[in-house]
Amino acid sequence: MQITKNNLPKSLVEITIELSTEEFEPHLKEAAKKISSEHKFEGFRPGNAPYDVVKNRVGEGTIYETALEHGARKILAEVCQKENINPVGHPEFDILKLVPKNPVSFKVTIPVLPKVIELADYEKLEIKKKEAKIKDEDIEKVLKDLQKMQTVEKETDKSAGKEDKVVIDMSISVDNVPIDGGDSKDYGVYLSEEHYIPGFNEKLVGIKKDETKEFKLKFPKEHYQKNFAGKEADFKVTCKNVFELTLPPVDDKLAEKMGQKTLNDLKDMIRKNMQSEAETKESQRQEIEMLEKISEKSKFEDVPEVLLNNEVERMLEEIKNGITKQGMLFEDYLKQINKTIIQLKLDFTPQAVKRIKTSLVIREIAQKENIKVDEKEIAEAIEKEMDFAKEDAEKQKQIRTPEYADYMRAILTNRKVIELLKSKIVK
Repeated sequence: MQITKNNLPKSLVEITIELSTEEFEPHLKEAAKKISSEHKFEGFRPGNAPYDVVKNRVGEGTIYETALEHGARKILAEVCQKENINPVGHPEFDILKLVPKNPVSFKVTIPVLPKVIELADYEKLEIKKKEAKIKDEDIEKVLKDLQKMQTVEKETDKSAGKEDKVVIDMSISVDNVPIDGGDSKDYGVYLSEEHYIPGFNEKLVGIKKDETKEFKLKFPKEHYQKNFAGKEADFKVTCKNVFELTLPPVDDKLAEKMGQKTLNDLKDMIRKNMQSEAETKESQRQEIEMLEKISEKSKFEDVPEVLLNNEVERMLEEIKNGITKQGMLFEDYLKQINKTIIQLKLDFTPQAVKRIKTSLVIREIAQKENIKVDEKEIAEAIEKEMDFAKEDAEKQKQIRTPEYADYMRAILTNRKVIELLKSKIVK
């Protein structure tokens, strides 16, 4: 097999492959077998018609075309492994020579993983640790939130006070035109909490059940619906209910409702959980800053368009899944932020480039530092995943695949690289 490799701009590689008649012969036999399994040949079982019989029936040119059509990708995979080429997208094939009884040649253009031209000297970088400290006022804020969760609501006929809750029907219009999403039914408003429209709560203080109020307010300048930002709107509000809110005392009884014996136990639990969360966030901050600094000081080949598009699509799926978990429709989310999918993808592009470069840096450092993951580590990690998914047969089936093992190998390698970098860089 003769191979000619030519590096093109934008992380593309052009490979010209030529196979001798002897090298291509196994692919011809496989093609003839495939053709004979798809067509009826009198006197032969499917897939068992001899080569000459198939040739006389469909023509040798058809066998050659079928052989190259089904063999080219297999041949390319062998070449990529031999030449250490890392494809990241679909190859484009161009037949150069396909004549019976002659060598076969074809050209492939394929996007490949861009190289790190110059890796930053990460040994000289330094990231300063920040103390993950929980203050007493942080604990008190959580206690207040827990207290609010236990609030007792009691319907009343009195006028709404600053600490009460009202349930209203509301309509909003701008220039006498109702706005999209401006009509709300049974909308609960806690008058002690800030509203997204400044002054809205104050207008409702003093309202009574079945009373209607009309007033004007301006949307905030940073409102997500840009066509209404900063504009004056007309509000029509009808009060359906007024509720007095009674907060329970922050004491041992509140702690018992939270599964703790005493208030001090509850405070200790909150502090412990917040401390753990703060330390995790600080560790993540260190990792992000560390990898961003290495990426910024490194030089890369151009990122191929297909790789960038794939990363953007991955980011889009991540945000879709997050929105779905919140019980929200993705279409509604787009309306809220007043953007199309195309605009959202464009917004993602700079971050996608950063993510790609970060993964390239991690891969390069793993090779430089000879960081590897043995099969025992992978097996142990997969066993844990299987245990987590013991109630999900479909998930377990996915975990057992070779592709999942490769995925786990990459995850474990990344972790080792990050831990090594943190030991060298974070001070």
